[in-house]
Amino acid sequence: MKPGILTIAAALAKRRLVRTGRKAARRAIIVAAAAYLAVMSSLATFGFLLFALWAYARPFAGPIGTPLLLATICLLFALIFVLVMSSPLRKPKPVRYDIGQAEASLALEAQNVISTQKMPILLTVALMGLVAGSRKR
Repeated sequence: MKPGILTIAAALAKRRLVRTGRKAARRAIIVAAAAYLAVMSSLATFGFLLFALWAYARPFAGPIGTPLLLATICLLFALIFVLVMSSPLRKPKPVRYDIGQAEASLALEAQNVISTQKMPILLTVALMGLVAGSRKR
């Protein structure tokens, strides 16, 4: 029994994914280590900044005002951090496109073709991906 085109395509894709998976894992480990070092460095920098502010504000604010001043500064940094980090989490506004009658009928026809001819389209896209992915860069 001859293997089908899908079996051959799956075998080629699996071989390609294993080879690129190792490279991707290596890159992910390097990026994670660099991110860890960046976070630790920024935390140390923030600690040194607080110490410098403590030493500078101690003569002016006294023993009670200095911790209050630094706590206020830390609270402001935390609020800024929360605002910056929550902005990507907001739901983006949907973009509405004004399409004409010709574009609407073309979209409807494309949807009908895709729903009726799903397997040949998927096979073509998979083979195009294999061909594009097998080229040397």
